[in-house]
Amino acid sequence: MELFGLFKNKAISFAVTVAFTLFVIVLFLEKTKFIFRMTPKLRGEVDVSAFVITTLKDGSPIMVKRDDPNVGEQLRLSGTVRSKFNSVISAFYNDNLVVVEVGPNFGYNTIPLAKGLRNEGKVYAFEANSKVCSALKKSLVLNDIEDKVSIKNIAISDHKGSCDIPDCTSVVAFADGTYSEPRIFTAECSTLDEEMINEDRAVDLIAVDIPDMEIPILRSCESIIDKSPDIVVVSTFDNDPVDPNALIEFTKLENKGMKFYIATEKDKYTQVTTEELLKKKQVILLITRKDLPT
Repeated sequence: MELFGLFKNKAISFAVTVAFTLFVIVLFLEKTKFIFRMTPKLRGEVDVSAFVITTLKDGSPIMVKRDDPNVGEQLRLSGTVRSKFNSVISAFYNDNLVVVEVGPNFGYNTIPLAKGLRNEGKVYAFEANSKVCSALKKSLVLNDIEDKVSIKNIAISDHKGSCDIPDCTSVVAFADGTYSEPRIFTAECSTLDEEMINEDRAVDLIAVDIPDMEIPILRSCESIIDKSPDIVVVSTFDNDPVDPNALIEFTKLENKGMKFYIATEKDKYTQVTTEELLKKKQVILLITRKDLPT
């Protein structure tokens, strides 16, 4: 009888120890997202072998394609990703922003944008590539911000229908540091005015980081700009080759009271005229009715 009691106590102690150990392991795995990091394919259809989880400058985890030319060199040199574009838009974060992001790609700007929001803040992200959308959704889960971002798998242009888009997930890196040309695929497209028509609140910030698409996207959100007196549009502006419709679009915006600024450094801007702007290449452009610090 005494032997049975001893065996029983040892069995209970062993069971408690095993249960506690399993609890600690499960807690660790959940806290570190270890399983999610090791087997991201379980949460989507992305070909995991082509992707890697790295971090942004602030340490936020992000899933990117190994051969993404936007970050390939950064990954090789530092194992992390930095975004100059995000350092500009971060000056406009606040708790309750309604943000529209066109071309979020893998979330280099989306993640810090969403993390900068509280309360009723929301990011509406429009991405044409379904594989990129899937990877971005994984990154949002990793950062526990999926409730702050609404992702729609659609391209944004100045018309509804379809448009041809380069597929960044098809790019291959070569040994000499160069990249293959992306394949082109046809995507469904719409305008921002159409996609945001049911949003009751005014849009505070539009972020556009798509080369050579700045002008069509600006044309796609004329109603949003009209309804949003304090809106700030932040866009990369390559202007190479020069878009023949740029002057027309900038003049329309100027007639609506919009001013044009070039980002020079964090929280510092240079105001430019439309004529001066058309001579610029590869700058970060801000369009707003506000007076920005120069």
